[in-house]
Amino acid sequence: MNKKQILITVIGGVVVFILSFLLSYFISSKCTKSENALKVGSYTLEYGTYKGIEQEYDADKEKVVNKEMKVVLSTDKIVVGDISKKYEVKGSSIYVDGTEMYEVTANNKFILLAGSGVEFVYEK
Repeated sequence: MNKKQILITVIGGVVVFILSFLLSYFISSKCTKSENALKVGSYTLEYGTYKGIEQEYDADKEKVVNKEMKVVLSTDKIVVGDISKKYEVKGSSIYVDGTEMYEVTANNKFILLAGSGVEFVYEK
C-alpha cells in the first residue's frame, strides 16, 4: 500500500469510529437512567412499585373478578411476583428477555402488551 491508500484507510476508520460513537450517544440519550427515574421516549417512570388490576373470569364463581398485580421497577431489573428480570428500553417500550412487554403511555403509567392489557400506575 502506498501512503495515499494508508491515509484514506486511517481517515475512513476515524470517520466510522466517530459515527458509531455519535449513534450510540443518541440512542442512549432516549433511555436515560437516573437515581429516581427512567426516561422512556418522552415519558418518565419513577423507580418503585406500580399497581394494576387484571380482570379474569372465575369459572367457579361464574363471574369476572379483579386481581391486583404489582410490578417493581428498579435501575437494573423489573420484578413481577417472584420473578426478577433485567429489562431494556427501546423507543417507548420496555423489553424483557428480548420481548416487548410494556408500553409506556404517560408519566408513571404503562400497559402490559399481553393478555387484557393491564394498565399499571405508580403507587406513591
